[in-house]
Amino acid sequence: MLIKALEQDASQPGTHDFGRDIIPALIRGHRVYGYDFLENVVPGIHPYEEWGYWRDVGTLDAYWQANMDVLGETPIFDLRNVNWPILTDASLEPVASLVRTQVDDAMVGQGSLVVDARIKRSIIGRNVRIGADTQIEECVILDGTIIGPKCRLRRVIADRFNVIPAGTILGEEAKRGTLGKAGLTVLPRGQSYGGRAVTS
Repeated sequence: MLIKALEQDASQPGTHDFGRDIIPALIRGHRVYGYDFLENVVPGIHPYEEWGYWRDVGTLDAYWQANMDVLGETPIFDLRNVNWPILTDASLEPVASLVRTQVDDAMVGQGSLVVDARIKRSIIGRNVRIGADTQIEECVILDGTIIGPKCRLRRVIADRFNVIPAGTILGEEAKRGTLGKAGLTVLPRGQSYGGRAVTS
């Protein structure tokens, strides 16, 4: 039923949003149930976490904020809960390699190599390469991205397999091309920057 609803929605113009389009269409002809996250008892939840944590990540600002929500010593949604593991696809990459690198309040994915860089309050995906004297702050860098040396990235969402050349400055310092209330710069998948950044 859901697959048919998605196919039908995709065949028509519109926003293709679950809350605005797909669920209302289903309600008209089917029985639809909701899940109350506040009633969900999560084993091992810490006092500092938000009970019933759930976010609609339908905007770039919300997506970025949800990533920031898992960072820190006492995040409002703690991914390190061994009593309630998040199951994902298996990864065969080696552990991340951090060479002469400063990392503060960040997560770095398997297989990544970071040399002589500074990373603050960011999510770095798997198999990311970050060059020397690069600074990354409040960014979400997805898998397979290559960031050259001497880059400055602030509040950047880089989709997978981007190539960001040496000396690139993106974010608050560049002012140009930032989006949304959070001032994000978004790089679409698989591009070599020098192309256009998208802002929300």
